[in-house]
Amino acid sequence: MTPKISTVIPTFNRGEMVVKCVQSVLDTGYPSLEVIVVDDCSPDDSRAKLEKVLAKYPERNVRILTHERNCGLPSARKTGFEASSGRYIYHCDGDDWVEKDILEKMYRAAVENEADYVYCDFYLTFSVFNNSTAVNITTLRFADRN
Repeated sequence: MTPKISTVIPTFNRGEMVVKCVQSVLDTGYPSLEVIVVDDCSPDDSRAKLEKVLAKYPERNVRILTHERNCGLPSARKTGFEASSGRYIYHCDGDDWVEKDILEKMYRAAVENEADYVYCDFYLTFSVFNNSTAVNITTLRFADRN
């Protein structure tokens, strides 16, 4: 069965962050989902960490693709896009994580409005000297494949 949504996650040296990212996407529980992680030739142990966590999700449709040399973020996104088969593509960076209902809400909004793309707010969080800051930013994140 063709998935409704393909999630493309490019990563380079993200280790624990990409594990958290992939877990958050898989934990949405969205049933018609394909996840494609593109490792852009990370010299760290990102792939091993991913394979370990993916063993907890044997029923999920997840692939890890690896570049033989570092090609950069746009190339990693393109590799994931070209390998995807979903009706919609969700781009999620390797240091992002998502809310449990994001895929359902965005898919429903796209279908109900016959939209070519939908977007949502997201929060940029970072720590400086043990103080956390969150900034609300709006961005395009979900685009129709056709």
